[in-house]
Amino acid sequence: MVKDAVLAEEAGRGRRIRVFGMHRIRFRMPVKPDDMLTLAFSMSGQEGKLAYPFKVSMDGKAVCSGVISAGILPEAVPVSDDRKAG
Repeated sequence: MVKDAVLAEEAGRGRRIRVFGMHRIRFRMPVKPDDMLTLAFSMSGQEGKLAYPFKVSMDGKAVCSGVISAGILPEAVPVSDDRKAG
């Protein structure tokens, strides 16, 4: 859920990222399939190394928190017709 939201947010900004991992994950209380959850995250980082601290809440109470680490992927380089034929 959190990873998908981060990827969608960055895609909306026109950036492709690769998630490297999740750190400091804390599950604070159980949730059921019908529970309404709220996700909040922010971004920080430098030189292509990004961190997305996040918090998942239910009724104003934190149920999960942690940090996603990621990196910006380089833009795809188009392949010329010469290289395709070879």
